[in-house]
Amino acid sequence: MTSHSYLFLTSPRQGRVSWPALLHGWLPVVVLLSLFAVESTPMLGADHTSSLLRHFTHAVTGAHASIDTHWSMIHHLIRKTGHFLGYGMLSLAWLRALLMQLGHGRSRANWRKMDGMWRLQVAAIALTFAVAGLDELHQSFLPNRTGTFSDVLLDTAGALSLQMILRLAGYLARIFETESAIYATPAETAAA
Repeated sequence: MTSHSYLFLTSPRQGRVSWPALLHGWLPVVVLLSLFAVESTPMLGADHTSSLLRHFTHAVTGAHASIDTHWSMIHHLIRKTGHFLGYGMLSLAWLRALLMQLGHGRSRANWRKMDGMWRLQVAAIALTFAVAGLDELHQSFLPNRTGTFSDVLLDTAGALSLQMILRLAGYLARIFETESAIYATPAETAAA
């Protein structure tokens, strides 16, 4: 093991991950964290996004009176859906980066065959929870923002939900691969 292998979280068997691979793996995480940092400013608080989102909603739906009547609830739901999906995507980006960092991201087959992938999924959810907690802590110090633990839980629920969907997709892919192998003709089996 080289003296710097601990930096790459690799074993001698896996080899060292190259810098382009590291950049490719971690760039989505960095981009999402940067977006969350910008989103967590006073400029993008609910009081500043309401009119922009209202105009966009009017343009998309064309319904003005019914939207205006219930706008505060609609605006709240749009923002909370953004939290849920945004942090869910962050957890998937964490998982992808961890898989690539550990050398498992080279092929899709490695992702589905990994017995310990659930550990990395738990790590991705825990990292998302930590980021959500820090984001809400930061927001509690801003004049027009509120930091609430319920938002941390919502963000973590988004992470957990998207990780469960990914897990289900991997499980279904294994089932379909197994079934296609069972029903494959001898010529298809020989070609594989």
